[in-house]
Amino acid sequence: MDKSIQDADRAIADEARRLAALRALDVLDTEPEAIFDNLTALAAQTFQTPVALVSLIDAERQWFKSCVGMDGGETPRDVAFCDHTIRQARTMLIPDATADPRFRDNPLVTGEPFVRFYAGAPLTSPDGFRLGSFCVIDYRPRHDFGEAQCAQLEAMAAAVSSAMTLRRDLKAYVSMERELHDAQARIRRHEAELAFLVENSADVILRLDPSSKITWASPSVRRYGYAPRDLIGVPAGSFVHPDDRPRLAERRPARFAALGDLDGSRREYRIRHKSGDWTWIEESPTVIRDASGAAVELVNILRDIEDRKRAERAAGDIQAGMLLPRAALAALSGRAEVDAVLEPARSVGGDLYDAFKVGDDHLAFLVGDVTGKGVGASLFMALAKALSHSLITRKADRLGDAFRAIEAELERNNGEAMAMSLLAGVLNLDTGALALCSAGHENPLVVNADGTVAALEIDGGPPLCAGAGFAYQAELTRLEPGATLVAFTDGVTEAQDRSRQLFGQARLRQALAEAPRDGPLSALTDSLVARVRAFEAGGDPSDDLAILALRRPLLGGPPYPS
Repeated sequence: MDKSIQDADRAIADEARRLAALRALDVLDTEPEAIFDNLTALAAQTFQTPVALVSLIDAERQWFKSCVGMDGGETPRDVAFCDHTIRQARTMLIPDATADPRFRDNPLVTGEPFVRFYAGAPLTSPDGFRLGSFCVIDYRPRHDFGEAQCAQLEAMAAAVSSAMTLRRDLKAYVSMERELHDAQARIRRHEAELAFLVENSADVILRLDPSSKITWASPSVRRYGYAPRDLIGVPAGSFVHPDDRPRLAERRPARFAALGDLDGSRREYRIRHKSGDWTWIEESPTVIRDASGAAVELVNILRDIEDRKRAERAAGDIQAGMLLPRAALAALSGRAEVDAVLEPARSVGGDLYDAFKVGDDHLAFLVGDVTGKGVGASLFMALAKALSHSLITRKADRLGDAFRAIEAELERNNGEAMAMSLLAGVLNLDTGALALCSAGHENPLVVNADGTVAALEIDGGPPLCAGAGFAYQAELTRLEPGATLVAFTDGVTEAQDRSRQLFGQARLRQALAEAPRDGPLSALTDSLVARVRAFEAGGDPSDDLAILALRRPLLGGPPYPS
């Protein structure tokens, strides 16, 4: 590259850095200040000049921070004497501007204010950029300004430079002090708000160290009979019901440092009141980590859910009363064996199953899953089960029509905008002909007589109340002698282990292939439930679980007891 181009590029870059240094001082276009005005007045008096300036060279102008003896706060940069000053390290001295070829045609020389004499020393930033000049001006030539005067002027320029830097630092300090004061005020306010919340919150807040011992407890522990000081140094697990302690195994001291994030992990378990009674709580834990990411503290918020649990238990009892017990299912028909199990994630849930005879030769069944959990889902489930039983009984030969009627009735009583997946089937007990209809439900699996497992692929449609108006259709297949149909909700396939992996279809098929085929059908369903719970490794179920199994007897085999 041509050297002149390199020099030009370097000059542009240097000027950009110089302007950045000037603006970092935050002095341009500020009000006059005594320290600078005193220095310009001193310079005018010392050197007997009518004009003294603190001049800063901006991109297109020179601006005067202090000005003695000259009107106006700035001039264009292209006529500024000081623009030349910043290009040299020491004082620029011009005894007679009319005799200097650089300035004799300058409008400040040929016209007002008719500058003749100029002496200017550079103003320098701490990082060495020349930002302007401290200068004196006279309207007559001067030849009496020697080295001693230049040294004096440079000393004054150094004082101006230091004053500008000090001004910036002082302003930053004052701003920092103000911000610190404001931050301290905010902290005090937040501390007062937090103290109020802690003192008046019904929730218990605990802090645990890596040994899982309590280091601090909020005053609300008094509702459980304890004073906060009673809990300091006590292992938190000692207050947890023995049956619930395996759920918290990862918080044992040996595993604490590797503890994963628990945000969103709202486990439910029982804690001991000082009286010896047990109370259900729901926790909301947060892991505190050091700079390396290792867990060093656990902050846990415990909320009393005993009232909710009591309501769920009552609703669960009602819900359980609506479901056929396993003995009644097994006795439905001597030409097919039926078994089902339902385990809600809470005391009550939104999964459902049903099985019932339709006439002498047909058996209907259904499995469903209402969105959500808890009492609201259970009430919707109760309504859905009653409607499904009634409408499928009346429309067993028209399952698609039955689904549309079920959806229409549910929509009339769906203030919480819930939806439900539903799988229903009607089995001809003589021929094994099977009509199936699905509304957004998982496809069932079939365990053949030889132990192989296959899926029944159903086109189906959207969940009920999620796509109103869908024209559901029954789909026909056949259940062979000795084969078992297994219908299930996503509490099976979406069960999670401690690393949040899903149980999934592959594990489900393997569990069914390895399930006992001899003996009662309940052995198969119990085996599948056990595999799911073992996969969860003691963790809280993430969803309700329902399984319904339907088996035809082998040809020539004995009928099932009924």
